[in-house]
Amino acid sequence: MRKVSALTASKAFKVYMQKNGNSPLSQQDFVEFMISIMKKYDFCDTKSEEDIIRDEFDKVFSTFDYDKSGNLDAEEVANCLSLMCGGSINHKIYAAFTLFDDNNSMTLSFDELNKFIRCVFQTFDGLRKGNSALEGGEVWNKIDIKKLTLAATEKCFQDMKLVKGKGEVNYTQFMSWMTG
Repeated sequence: MRKVSALTASKAFKVYMQKNGNSPLSQQDFVEFMISIMKKYDFCDTKSEEDIIRDEFDKVFSTFDYDKSGNLDAEEVANCLSLMCGGSINHKIYAAFTLFDDNNSMTLSFDELNKFIRCVFQTFDGLRKGNSALEGGEVWNKIDIKKLTLAATEKCFQDMKLVKGKGEVNYTQFMSWMTG
């Protein structure tokens, strides 16, 4: 998947969601979506390549189905695309940012930002669980991701002097806040 940029994949996923609604993707839908991207960018030309890629995407699906529901919601797909696709870290963050911009305003409301930040923390938590170097930290084992997400979202809005329900954060503001 590194051959496809996270930004390209996120744009394709937004188009897919607009056509098919915002419902979670079954394993088959996810695999077909990913195969279509690989074919579109000429990374899957033969039936044997498709079969190999299909098996790999089945494994990817299982990795990102955090709640083991048998479906990937938009947040789980965003995690997958931002981690598994290519591009710089800034491109990956921007790709995820745009996926959570439900109204295509190039800004995130409080609720959209909360989903985006939860995606970041869930991604880290998912990676941590599969990485023995990160696994043992007692601090991370005690963290409530939902509470941490809400606190970070509230802090971002507070620091930017925005009011929940009225203000929105653009990508540049968010990145300044993150690195500031």
